[in-house]
Amino acid sequence: MARAEPDRYRYISVSSSGNLYTIAKSTPYHVQTLNGGSFVLVNSTLTFAAILSFPTTFVMVGLSGGASMAGMAFNGLCSGPCYFAQTTGVIVTNSGSQFYFPGPVAGSIINER
Repeated sequence: MARAEPDRYRYISVSSSGNLYTIAKSTPYHVQTLNGGSFVLVNSTLTFAAILSFPTTFVMVGLSGGASMAGMAFNGLCSGPCYFAQTTGVIVTNSGSQFYFPGPVAGSIINER
């Protein structure tokens, strides 16, 4: 999968075969959920096929969008910020730190009203 973009209350749930999940190419972001959309991928191992770039961010949520990615393991390297959350966006990692997601730059949170 290159990029997931659930929007306007759409839902994407990834069931990875044998709990393995591979990202093969760089994109501005890997997951973006907006307007109540949600993305779920849990208890899986995510592998980067090469050193990939996500210059916007790896996971971006906003406008009541959500991403649930708890229990993940990440294999490989990528560049770009780990996450970006804005305007009631929610990221669920079940105790992950600010560097839970791959990337050398910590994420950011902006609450716009």
